[in-house]
Amino acid sequence: MNNTGDTNIRSEASYYDEICVNIQDNLAHALASIGDYEVRFQKCGTKDMFWGLRRILKSLSHLDYEFSMREQMTQDLFVDIVGFVCKEKEPKANTLVICEVKLNTLTLNDYAQLLGYCVTANAEHGLLIAVDHGITSRFESNLRHNEGLKCIERLNLTHGFGILKWKSHSKEVQFNEVGYYRSWHILARALAHSIDKKHPS
Repeated sequence: MNNTGDTNIRSEASYYDEICVNIQDNLAHALASIGDYEVRFQKCGTKDMFWGLRRILKSLSHLDYEFSMREQMTQDLFVDIVGFVCKEKEPKANTLVICEVKLNTLTLNDYAQLLGYCVTANAEHGLLIAVDHGITSRFESNLRHNEGLKCIERLNLTHGFGILKWKSHSKEVQFNEVGYYRSWHILARALAHSIDKKHPS
């Protein structure tokens, strides 16, 4: 088997399913040590983010859920993967994750795209994922010398971002230490904090 990876013959969208499963399983495991949460990730691709959220709520059997103005704003927003994390049986106590997948080495431009999606959708968490690649030296330098790019405060929201590598052969995620989220447990704690901040027990 070719050890250089199969990114030249597979499309970006062909990785969405396996990445969704991996992120969902790892986050569910990490959150289990914090409390009772429901975790769902849905590929969107050619469908908009609102469609993805509706699919998630249906899978959680929260059919009576009424979408807030924030979630209505996700119509016509085309992201690769959307994540929805909520307190168990309390869908309104939630936080959103947007994932962007790239086949090439990650650049500042890719990061700006993800940031724009998160700001538009008021999604607190973003994950930028490169398939079998890392990040450019210039982008790495930008992150190392500008902490404000990793975590952005606005409108009483905190947007945090992770830089990840998807290893297609082993089907596992590797966190880049230059991102704000450097492990599943760090991300899980941030998700729980976002939910508790908006919906304290």
